[in-house]
Amino acid sequence: MSFKEPTDKDLQRSVNFAWGLIALAVLAPIVSLIAPYPNLRDVDLGGWFSRSGAITTVFALLSEAVVVRAKLSITPPGFGWTGLNELRQKFIPKLDKTDLVNFLIVVIGTLIWAYGDLPFKLATQ
Repeated sequence: MSFKEPTDKDLQRSVNFAWGLIALAVLAPIVSLIAPYPNLRDVDLGGWFSRSGAITTVFALLSEAVVVRAKLSITPPGFGWTGLNELRQKFIPKLDKTDLVNFLIVVIGTLIWAYGDLPFKLATQ
């Protein structure tokens, strides 16, 4: 098995892709509140908002998978290669930022998924 050393471009692409997935995760509940939804029995706006939490969580977890893969690509077994330390110094802080954001979005998405319909039910009582 051969190992391809990641370049700046490869790692920056991973960072950008992770942030793109984070943006989709954040947009899911917003879109669920403003987009028209099908009129289904027993599913109101609160139900659609609640379901958007699952989409939010999935996109955040996909983003985390991209981050983990990028981190593993610059954490090789053995001695590494020339320029590895520079890549790590440049990209580990960027990847660590997405770790924290992904964690928070997974928690928020899960809470929306579980309890997102309750504020709507309370408002209609």
